Amino acid sequence: PEETARHLALAVSEACANAYRHAYAKTAAGRVDLSAEIDSAGLRITVRDYGTSFDPSTYRPPVPDELPESGYGIHLMRLLTDEVRHVNEGDGTRVVMFKRLPNGSVPTRRSCSPTSC
Repeated sequence: PEETARHLALAVSEACANAYRHAYAKTAAGRVDLSAEIDSAGLRITVRDYGTSFDPSTYRPPVPDELPESGYGIHLMRLLTDEVRHVNEGDGTRVVMFKRLPNGSVPTRRSCSPTSC
């Protein structure tokens, strides 16, 4: 459905923004790979950077009463998808988000990568 697509777009946007802001905070630019795979279980989206690795154990969700201007990215990814994993690759971070899709809305298995879809 359209609402699910909007939720996923926001989650992906937040993952990419985190890569830009945090993984490449000390450099002017860096590479971010985005891939998606859909099958009968649902949609799996991967965002991979090659910058400073992220340790998910250091993350603390924002405190609503404090109204911080930033820090909602991971919180939103967790809220809008069914599963979020951060994998420290040593040379960056891989964020894997999974969203179960309603029965009947999943097309034939299809994988997308930066070079083909």
